[in-house]
Amino acid sequence: MKIYFDMDDVGNELNKYLYEVYNKDFNDNRCGRDSDCFYIEHNPGIKASAEYFIEILATEGVFINLKPNQGYIDIIEKLIDENYDVRILTYPQWKSKYCMNEKVEWIRRHLPFVNLDNLIFTRLKEEVAAENRILIDDNPSHLKKWEENGGIGVAYGKNKYTDNWNGYRVNNFEEFYQLIKQLEKDKNAFQLIKQLEKDNNTLG
Repeated sequence: MKIYFDMDDVGNELNKYLYEVYNKDFNDNRCGRDSDCFYIEHNPGIKASAEYFIEILATEGVFINLKPNQGYIDIIEKLIDENYDVRILTYPQWKSKYCMNEKVEWIRRHLPFVNLDNLIFTRLKEEVAAENRILIDDNPSHLKKWEENGGIGVAYGKNKYTDNWNGYRVNNFEEFYQLIKQLEKDKNAFQLIKQLEKDNNTLG
């Protein structure tokens, strides 16, 4: 079983940072958890354009200085210690000349036990999906496409824009750990049933 972790807004507080900058610039008082849409600029009443947020994301220092979300570092270390195959799957900001290098440095700083060969940069996350591969992400579009390609998608967080996601969802990483254990238990039980059916058919 391979487990793929998103970075932005799953591993770090990118959305919170973007809203802090936006609220200061536009004298507003918006909160990420109240967002109906994944992309901030698509939410009703937002005074800034997509280009405004793209410019922020292209600024030097943004991705290296983001705070880790509570539990992200601990759950990845725990799963690696238990010999799970853990990967980091993240969407790079192609218009930023700093994003990729800063994400690498963020991992070196906060997740030194992660092999950088297990870091994947792509917008097309679904192309990595397969049976027995889990993706934890906050973007419903990524999760939908991931499951369409045979993987297991898990929505992270209490954001309104994930309310319509009908698959697995967790509010924190302890819940995610318990879900992994349950999925593993269900898989083993399914395989046992299939083996018993095969044995019975052979005997018959």
